[in-house]
Amino acid sequence: MISLAVICVLLFKIPSCLNVETPPASCGIDNSPIAHVYDGITRIETYPWLGILYYPHGSNRYTVAVVLVTRQIALGAATEIDELPKDDFRARARVVIGRNCSGESIGVRDYSFHPDYRRGSYSTLAMIQLETDYLRTISELRPICPPPPHFENQKFYAMILSENCAQSTVRIHKMKYVSPEECKVFYRRSGLDLDTMWPMHTACARSVTGGHCVWRSGAILVVKIDRRWRLLGFGIYGPGCQTPARFLDYSMYHDWVRRSVDLIGRPAVTKVAPNHLILRRTSSNVQRFGECDREEMKAEIFTDNLKMERTGKLVYNLTIVSGFEYSCIIFKATSSERSKADAPKVNLRRWCSGSQAPCVGGFQYLEIHFFVEVEFARNVDLRVGIYGKQSQTIDPLRAYVVLNEMSHYPEIERYVVVRKKYLDIWDHPRYILYGKKKMIYRVPKSQRRPFD
Repeated sequence: MISLAVICVLLFKIPSCLNVETPPASCGIDNSPIAHVYDGITRIETYPWLGILYYPHGSNRYTVAVVLVTRQIALGAATEIDELPKDDFRARARVVIGRNCSGESIGVRDYSFHPDYRRGSYSTLAMIQLETDYLRTISELRPICPPPPHFENQKFYAMILSENCAQSTVRIHKMKYVSPEECKVFYRRSGLDLDTMWPMHTACARSVTGGHCVWRSGAILVVKIDRRWRLLGFGIYGPGCQTPARFLDYSMYHDWVRRSVDLIGRPAVTKVAPNHLILRRTSSNVQRFGECDREEMKAEIFTDNLKMERTGKLVYNLTIVSGFEYSCIIFKATSSERSKADAPKVNLRRWCSGSQAPCVGGFQYLEIHFFVEVEFARNVDLRVGIYGKQSQTIDPLRAYVVLNEMSHYPEIERYVVVRKKYLDIWDHPRYILYGKKKMIYRVPKSQRRPFD
């Protein structure tokens, strides 16, 4: 059986299809003409990993500060992404990297929240997957480098974008470390010590130059090591400057980003309730969990409804195929029983062929077989809804045309230049040539003059 990854390679080498995100050699290299870093105001074009997600909704234009961590993944504040209206969010939201919001923009393929969100803290990250398949300048995207394994006595800084996305202003503050105890004391005395607003993994720092200010979400804590900028923390909305600012310790989140990229193409299962289960599987999107939003349920593939009036177990078979992108598959069982103990229970299991039923090869195959077990007391009403779209097949011939258009061909020197070079070699005393013959040069037709 041919795996889905192999099919992708045969069709076209798209990053999202291959599910591979290798750190580019240019990560963390800024566009500054000088090596020294100064406090003060600079431009966003100097630091090409800083960006803005903007979402037009009616007469409003919402913006969220983001930072590019791979060529396909940007990070933003989970609360700000979650609070945006979700009317065709993926279709209408745009991301501008390395410029203000009047620059060239990139579409949003999907987004996902860190598992900590709402479970223990509202201050966590959202992952924004960029629509880079049709972007011819993807090689020009320059993400920031991952955090260092350790660093000692290096200067580190905070970079804060302007609230006005039409401006290119970035403010840089030299920072100093604040201990967790001192940070907690400050927020407790200020009445801002809300458990749900504390990140699960916190780093605190304050500006060396002092002053009074409030920083927007998306300020980043960075360090420059060997000419490369590395991401240390992601700021949350709150006091800044001379007061301790709180940052998400990115060293604790980097593995989540890397793992999410590795798991692109694998099914994602969410148990909303004992009787409510959601399955997603797409070949090129980051895994999403939680309830389905309206945009995911826009295109209906199939629905079913089963009712049974007896005690026992219901088994529902399901096969998902590579020809479709399943944005949302919903299984929800209800019963007329009012007792919670008698409420139906839904479980999803994978069916594997063979005498010993081995499941080898993971989830990258053209067909994956599941079955849903529904346990109930007296009666059950099982509703199934499958949403998504048919996958687009790439034409290999057209793909090669696009690749050839993107290729840079070598420059061929003009005839007169080449002729002079070889005549110089021919007549040079260092080269002893035996049996010299008269060399005849023919001018290419494209370079001939009318009198040649």
